[in-house]
Amino acid sequence: MNLRYRLLGGFIVGCGLAVCYGAVVLWPAGLLASSLTWSEALRIAGALVAAVLGVGNVFAGLVVVMRPPVLQ
Repeated sequence: MNLRYRLLGGFIVGCGLAVCYGAVVLWPAGLLASSLTWSEALRIAGALVAAVLGVGNVFAGLVVVMRPPVLQ
């Protein structure tokens, strides 16, 4: 049972890292070169939400990996 929880935690960490990568992809490239448009503002908001969710997943996965499972 312990190995299953650790694998699940590793999977959660991997998903969190994938979401963080998606946040980097969403971030507009030439942000400082031009004025901010509505489309770029929405991309920034989406990237920030994705980054927060991704970091939360990484921390949650690390907690699952590091803490032993509680037996009932």
